[in-house]
Amino acid sequence: MTLKELEALDEPQRAARLLPVDALLPGHARVTLGTEDAGRFLSGLRRRGTRANAPHVAALGPDGQLLGTAHIRAGELIPTRLLSPIEIKQMSGSTEPVPV
Repeated sequence: MTLKELEALDEPQRAARLLPVDALLPGHARVTLGTEDAGRFLSGLRRRGTRANAPHVAALGPDGQLLGTAHIRAGELIPTRLLSPIEIKQMSGSTEPVPV
């Protein structure tokens, strides 16, 4: 499908054709964070834990929404790239505030 064809669709049809953004991260381990840890992660803070080392991690919020990428070293989740709360809100279509 071309971009022009995609733009011609209405919003529900367009959404049905698009893959979620985390489809771009097929080789990344998934780590789901609770609400408090998700907010801290989005602030760029490392999260200590007992996780196994992993070079590529997709960090997800409690609702499964992608928050960014990270890596794990010595059990610590270290943010690499973060999505802004505005981007997260736009991707989810939510009107609820995103924790920061």
